[in-house]
Amino acid sequence: MSMTQLHGDTGWVCIAGVNDSNGLYYRVKNGFCTVFGDGGSVWNGNPKANAEVLLATLPAEARPSLGPSINVLCGRNKGVALDSILKVYSDGRVTLYTSVTNTSGYWNGSITYPVL
Repeated sequence: MSMTQLHGDTGWVCIAGVNDSNGLYYRVKNGFCTVFGDGGSVWNGNPKANAEVLLATLPAEARPSLGPSINVLCGRNKGVALDSILKVYSDGRVTLYTSVTNTSGYWNGSITYPVL
């Protein structure tokens, strides 16, 4: 049995519970999951430093086998890094984290990891 048969391909799935101005998608294929996020501000104004907002929760089949979390730096605003980090936790939470106070700009990021 091939890996494709074992794990299949979910195709791109939009995760529910994300604000209309933001898109968050996942795809499980061949034992790996890719999470892609794209959107405007999720902060409802300027956050405090070290703020983290929950975007959605992944279903069990899309959760990482690595943990407790994996993340990727994302987010730009007119060429200036915003220090936003897209995080995926082993319990399925997908969050956007910032270490700075002014993160009102556009963000996007993707991450691929092995699934359980």
